[in-house]
Amino acid sequence: MEEIKVIVQIGRTQKGFGHLAILFVKFNGKQVSWENTEGEWATSYAEKDRQLWFVAELRCSPKDLIEIQSFVKTNRGVDEKNTWKRVYEVDSDVEVEEINDRALGHKSFPIIKGKVKEVMSASKHDKRMDEVLSLFDSIESF
Repeated sequence: MEEIKVIVQIGRTQKGFGHLAILFVKFNGKQVSWENTEGEWATSYAEKDRQLWFVAELRCSPKDLIEIQSFVKTNRGVDEKNTWKRVYEVDSDVEVEEINDRALGHKSFPIIKGKVKEVMSASKHDKRMDEVLSLFDSIESF
């Protein structure tokens, strides 16, 4: 079976007490960490109190799923637009995709790069809006 390489970032940034940004990645349902995945550190050990980013190399097959989940907190609470979950499917027939997010990850690198296509995306804000709309829709059913 064809092997396809996909690069993803995992890690966190903390700016004082009020701001925290974290990226989690699951590959075919299994949590990706620097302990169980090949890759390179994008930050140095000296930066560990402020930020810690690892660029992981995933060896994939077509139809494998990569789930990326972000969590962003500001001094005002959870940032609903930057707290999201996205699922990508590895597809050898698509062009190499490079996804950057200015609110997340090490700024010099994309959060994911490879032959992937997005199959699902939802932010915390989207979920809340869906719940509110379903309340309005329930009135019509009375």
